[in-house]
Amino acid sequence: FTNDGNFAYRLLHPSHEIEKTYLAWVKGMPNDAAIQRLREGITIPSGTTAPAKVERLKISRDGASTQFEVVIHEGKKRQVRLMFKAVGHPVIRLQRTRIGNLQLGNLPQGQYRLLTPREITALMKLNGQ
Repeated sequence: FTNDGNFAYRLLHPSHEIEKTYLAWVKGMPNDAAIQRLREGITIPSGTTAPAKVERLKISRDGASTQFEVVIHEGKKRQVRLMFKAVGHPVIRLQRTRIGNLQLGNLPQGQYRLLTPREITALMKLNGQ
């Protein structure tokens, strides 16, 4: 994402509360009560998470997996994986799609691109610079 360690820290550390959006594919079909627990905050080994935005996007035809969009602002280590594990539905695949106002878009896996000056300015503002 960046070769500037201080900048990355300010974007990613939980204390700075920058929103991060993920697509999570989980095993099985979490029920409404499990989803509500995720939304309200759930206990994981590093403590209780802040409330999260959790939306079910689709269920596989055979019901073996469900895709969610998850928006958090903490970003604790392995937080999304631990949240779903806590409700009995381990994550099969996880993809971060947005940090702050910066969208992944259709960038192929393993590729990168340079940020535009406008994107850099917007991230700096989020970061308090």
